[in-house]
Amino acid sequence: MVAGCGPKIAKLLLLIINFAVWASSLALVGLGIWMLVEASRFEELFSEDKITPVAGIILGLGCFCFIVGFCGCCGAMKENICFLKTYFCLLLLIVLGELTAGILALVYKGELEGSMTEGMTKTISESYEQYTSATETIDYMQEKGCVAASIGKIESNIAILAGVCLGVLVFEIIAMMFSCCVIDAVQEKA
Repeated sequence: MVAGCGPKIAKLLLLIINFAVWASSLALVGLGIWMLVEASRFEELFSEDKITPVAGIILGLGCFCFIVGFCGCCGAMKENICFLKTYFCLLLLIVLGELTAGILALVYKGELEGSMTEGMTKTISESYEQYTSATETIDYMQEKGCVAASIGKIESNIAILAGVCLGVLVFEIIAMMFSCCVIDAVQEKA
């Protein structure tokens, strides 16, 4: 067992934070699934699929974060340096992946209106009233306006996505710091 008040607190906080990482990872999984479901609802409105890749990245990261959080708890409980270093490296990869997803969301945000206008024009001219899904989607979009209202709804969801990712990022960076504290304490004990 690690010696000293500081390392013991770091170990305890690492366990607590990993429970929060688990909860956050479940939120990411839920958000990714929700985005995939909503993307299929609006897929005919875009000339290119821009939501599905971002949603897939978020879903994959959520699953990976859940596994890593579990590994972090086990490493902290057993005070295994190799396990804790692996945990630290995996968290670093997750942080880099989340930053990549955030950048992709920002890049796609700028292209959203053009893609949506092109996709809606194509759907209205080629598929409207020929396919039930296209007709229902176009009718749904026109209840609150057309492209502008739809873009507003999507942009508000991007803000939710950014907030969730930022919250998860904070937890992960704190967990990385505490894992370093526990690693140092275990190495000093050995």
